[in-house]
Amino acid sequence: MKPRTGSYYLLGAAMTAVFLLGPVAALASEAQPLTLEKCLDAALSGNRGIEALRHRVDVSAAKVDETLAKMGPKLFAVGKYLAAGEQQRLWPARYDGEKGVYDDAFTEASVVLEIPLWDGGKTRHRTMADRKLLEAARGSLERQEQKLRYDVERLFFMALSVKESIGALEASLGSLLQHGEDVQAMVDSGKAARVDSLRMDAEVALTRERLLGARHELESLKEDLLFIIGIDGKGEDFDLEGPFPETPDIDDLSVEDRASKALEKRPDYKAALDKAAAGKEGVLATLASKNPEFSLRGLHGYRSASNGVGESRTDVELAVEIPLLDGGLSSARRRQSASEAAAAEAEAREMASRVYFEVSEAVRAYEFARERIIVTEAAVRAAEEALRIEKLRFRSGKGTTTDVLSSQAAWLSARAGRDAALSEGAIAAARLTFAMGGGSGEY
Repeated sequence: MKPRTGSYYLLGAAMTAVFLLGPVAALASEAQPLTLEKCLDAALSGNRGIEALRHRVDVSAAKVDETLAKMGPKLFAVGKYLAAGEQQRLWPARYDGEKGVYDDAFTEASVVLEIPLWDGGKTRHRTMADRKLLEAARGSLERQEQKLRYDVERLFFMALSVKESIGALEASLGSLLQHGEDVQAMVDSGKAARVDSLRMDAEVALTRERLLGARHELESLKEDLLFIIGIDGKGEDFDLEGPFPETPDIDDLSVEDRASKALEKRPDYKAALDKAAAGKEGVLATLASKNPEFSLRGLHGYRSASNGVGESRTDVELAVEIPLLDGGLSSARRRQSASEAAAAEAEAREMASRVYFEVSEAVRAYEFARERIIVTEAAVRAAEEALRIEKLRFRSGKGTTTDVLSSQAAWLSARAGRDAALSEGAIAAARLTFAMGGGSGEY
């Protein structure tokens, strides 16, 4: 199943490649209604893009442990075999007259304990950088979960709007058929012209055509919704359970204040700040690479010659390593780290500007949607009353079929506008929540 490429479909391939086949799939197969919460639960648990990001978080967590482990003690075994071209000394002659041991083949086995004491601060700064990158990965995961939630809500409300439009078209068709019977009766009695009946037949046919198109649109949206939330429901029928959520007044805050609140909550902005902080620690880690390193090393082993003579040995050493010349490697790494840190800081500043823009646009869309809902609901009430009056006038012989059809069309247009406004209002609320970086219903 492939999604349509309509304007309502905004998820990328990574976010939509989902294949959940659990309890929700059973609900769809049983033609039970799918609520928004069911769709969200299924998408968040089954989305393969989200799953991949969760593994990325695990990778970042393991990276922290890996960096910390570099300063931990290391215990390892060493085995050696030496075959020399000429005899080598195992140990020299002793003062008491015992001869030294010489041979051309030696075997050595030892256990080595190595304890890093200080590496110039590289591990400390690298660990801090990795921890910041881990927090950034968690923030990116959280933001993608919010993005998936918004995309599911958007598609769900669009499908619900089409469902409501179908209800309006079905009601309009029923009303037309009923009125058509009245018109036909008046034609048969000579109180109306045959053209009135033809007009009714044409309007009924047009309404049926619109109803057919709306039903096709709804089925397409349903398939897209199932694809997004990960249900293999092709060929299965199910219903959507509403209603549209309310769009209450929002706090009378300036865009600047609302954007400031968003910056405190947005996980993607926090992730950008964490990446910038990681970049700074990365610079410090590369600078620390020029510092001396200290380590303690202990060895215990046994060395023997091919003639069977051997001895054990135990060594303890304190080592210091001072970087002198590395061919420009450290300098290149410092430039790279500095550039990465500067890029991360620039991205954080760009993110702050983007948050301001997204919040501003979301607030504007939300306020417009609320005003449109109020206007369209008033239009529906007026159109309903006008249609009722025109039907009464026609039955009393004072009105015409044209007047009734005109009122019917006005009512249907008002209903379509109201349903679209309710859908846009719900989507605008979800968009504002997404822009603010909050949970459901947080504006």
